[in-house]
Amino acid sequence: MLSRAKLGFTGAAWICALSGVLFSPGARASDWDRDRVPRLEVVSAAARAQILDRHTAPLPADVVERARRVQAELETLGLLDPTQSSASPKLVWPLRQRAGYDHPGVWAAVRFVDHDSRLGFLLDYQGGERTYDLTEIEYNHQGTDLLAWPFGWAKTALAQVEVVAAAAGRIVERIDGNFDQECGRPLEEERTANLVVIAHSDGSIAIYGHLKRGSLSPKQIGDRVEAGEYLGAVASSGQSSYAHLHLEIWGAAGDVIDPFAGPHNPTVDESWWQSQPPYYESGFLAVMTHSAEPTVACNYEEKTWRQDRFEPGEDVYLASFLRDLRRGQKLRIRVLDPDGAVVARSKYRARDPHWAIYPVSHRLALPADAPPGRWTFRAKFEGSTLEESFEVGDFETEAGVLAVKPAKIRAGKRRKLKIRGFGFDPKLAAYVTAPAELGRHLEIVRARVRDRKVTLTIAVDEAASPGPRTIVLTAPDYSQLVIENAFRVATPSG
Repeated sequence: MLSRAKLGFTGAAWICALSGVLFSPGARASDWDRDRVPRLEVVSAAARAQILDRHTAPLPADVVERARRVQAELETLGLLDPTQSSASPKLVWPLRQRAGYDHPGVWAAVRFVDHDSRLGFLLDYQGGERTYDLTEIEYNHQGTDLLAWPFGWAKTALAQVEVVAAAAGRIVERIDGNFDQECGRPLEEERTANLVVIAHSDGSIAIYGHLKRGSLSPKQIGDRVEAGEYLGAVASSGQSSYAHLHLEIWGAAGDVIDPFAGPHNPTVDESWWQSQPPYYESGFLAVMTHSAEPTVACNYEEKTWRQDRFEPGEDVYLASFLRDLRRGQKLRIRVLDPDGAVVARSKYRARDPHWAIYPVSHRLALPADAPPGRWTFRAKFEGSTLEESFEVGDFETEAGVLAVKPAKIRAGKRRKLKIRGFGFDPKLAAYVTAPAELGRHLEIVRARVRDRKVTLTIAVDEAASPGPRTIVLTAPDYSQLVIENAFRVATPSG
């Protein structure tokens, strides 16, 4: 837990408030009437998730060309035999949760292949419109986009969502070292993704794009990988707007393959998946408690406000993160006090046809005499029930930052940034937040975390723009220390 940190140094402040909170206030009272359980008012963060309003550009055509050349070379060497199997590979799911995490879900399918070649017309494999076109560059979406959510930037920092090979084969292209926190860029600005391309025994190839810098498997071009073998971690490198995996498959004949069987998919006769997921896979991704409304935005705007300890009189924000929410589906919320009595409740019914990802949030106003102890936030959706406990009481500060040095790092230099404080979790992950045009020229190349000191080795290239930067320290439970203006980038002579 990092939620109660206070900073004691000039130029950095622990974020303690957030404007634009979407919750309707709950009634405060000295105690709840146990015979008449109050209903929590709900206001969902249903102002469309911004990440679904932006699109990614196609992967560069030369990636496929280079992969095909290597594929041909490997065939010549006898390392690939396209006659070995005429049958298409049966794919395992390309994402898994990193060992040590047990979140209910970490991904959502948001975009599929577009099977209508006319620009401005959308058609996915099932006959829906869960895909997109880019008319300005005459592009129909050619892959499957699997979003890391919620808190994709924290997931990127923690390398929580791992990409694995969907089928066995040999690596025929591998790109690493590119900025991995892109958040939507003009299409005319070229961005290179970190990626791995694998050639299969039937002659098809699979591209795994937008991976985290430095996370790629050490295996190189020509090496063999097995189905389910680690390839890298999900991030947002290249022409991307949020942390996700773009899986794109090309057949031996040079045609795009959509691995999902459906009435409107002419590229396959039967599914390429060993076990094809349903078109709608409604369920929980997480339920959490927060000290303020969490935000879903670009990396420099995303704040989790994760907290599980509160004092009487404080507000507790209860968030349910859902996947594939459809009209008529119901989310039921209950809050139980330490005695197990239901003291607040709510029911939310979806009104829109479909949301691939959807956060539903409530605000619970704890009374000034709220009994101390372990409380329970219970949520029920589509036959599943999740519980998240939180503590109410008088707590001491758990973690904090006392000083950050140095105050500046010159462009073109590599320096150690030392953060002194207390209560640091050894599993902390650190990242620098800034708009993409400012952040892409910085990299945390090494992080060392101890109970009272975090040491970050930061490399700033010569093209970095001068100005302040914010450091975010994220724990596996998504609690954060946000250190605004932790250091500033200076010109080479500044």
